[in-house]
Amino acid sequence: MDYRRHRKDSKCGPSHRLGAIAGDSAIALGEVYEDAFILTDPRAALREFRNFLTGFTVLDMTEPIAEEFAQNRALLRGQGTLIPDMDLLIASTALVHDLTLMTRNERHFRRVSGLRLYRPERDGGAVV
Repeated sequence: MDYRRHRKDSKCGPSHRLGAIAGDSAIALGEVYEDAFILTDPRAALREFRNFLTGFTVLDMTEPIAEEFAQNRALLRGQGTLIPDMDLLIASTALVHDLTLMTRNERHFRRVSGLRLYRPERDGGAVV
């Protein structure tokens, strides 16, 4: 996530939302929260991040997401192309909610069949 990298040029903020990109998975939030706790002022970082999230919907882990995760994990394992579980849970959340995933981690996410990706720097607005 751009927020994790403290990118001031990020277009991932609430003011630049694409129609299909309307939320964050609870899994992705966990990754960002982890980063806050390694900073010198975790409380300030958490406050800033929570402010950043205003207007976003947090998509909780559900049974359909768990099933999508399991199906994709089995498929990727069989192909010998597994990706980290956290990434696969994020991808599964997007698939279940029929969302486009904004990412710069094309290397992992392009392995997930049917997942629409938006790569801000490469696509210039195109969803692939």
